Amino acid sequence: LNTISTIDVNRYYLPENVKLTRELYQLIYSLENNPQHHKPLPLEVICSDVEEYNSQYGLKNLCTSHTCCYCTKNVSENVNVILKLLPPGDCTSDPSDLVMFITQFDIREPTNGYTSPLDLSCVYVQHDKPDITLTQNHLSLTQSTYNTIYAHKTNFELQSNTEPVLFFSCLEARNLFNSSPQGIAYLETEYHDEPEEEEDIKSYKPVVPPKLWSPIDVKLPCVCGKWILFKMISASGEKTNIDVGYFGARGFIVDVKKIEHVVVIPEILVTDGVVRTCLVM
Repeated sequence: LNTISTIDVNRYYLPENVKLTRELYQLIYSLENNPQHHKPLPLEVICSDVEEYNSQYGLKNLCTSHTCCYCTKNVSENVNVILKLLPPGDCTSDPSDLVMFITQFDIREPTNGYTSPLDLSCVYVQHDKPDITLTQNHLSLTQSTYNTIYAHKTNFELQSNTEPVLFFSCLEARNLFNSSPQGIAYLETEYHDEPEEEEDIKSYKPVVPPKLWSPIDVKLPCVCGKWILFKMISASGEKTNIDVGYFGARGFIVDVKKIEHVVVIPEILVTDGVVRTCLVM
């Protein structure tokens, strides 16, 4: 960690106004490799390029963890949603001094009863508001194509050319889950009402709605940026629209002003996603 190579610079792809110093690199490296510091990052939904089904299934549901979903209206492919990472509510730092790093995306399928759940999607992370027109050549992206063309590239190559940092299939993940020991046990659970008799309590199995999926945690190499483009490529099922339960991000935030001209020692504290460094004066 005493030297910074071109590989390191390309790996993190910081904003142009932030220099990757040795101290900053040490801090990022430490946080990246300590998952206990990866917290949910507040997201603001900016816009979508298609009409929502109605207000009950509106765009506001996308980043809200509850049972209501975001549903498009009469569009089943190539839906673009732009989101922006926000500092935590109690953060007193200047937003321009904050560098945000994403280590994981959380994607949730709709609960049972939705006819066109999201299948294929890809995600872009940028320092500035994404230009959707630059992503038109990714409309027919597949897992095979992504693995061949994009998966081996550095963050610098991907982000500087507006290319996706992630490609994901909810349907494939669901099939893998169903075929796993955990999934088989889950789907074979007996569902019945709570016991009325006291002697039945010991054998009671809680009611769990079938196909109520937990968030699918998609981990990726540490990506820096404040803007996200979530491109929903296609749906499964009836494919009359796209239904998605939840989209979120986890990671950490660094205030670059607080680590200038100081030596960072190994003890690093994170409060509500904002890095507090212990300094040697």
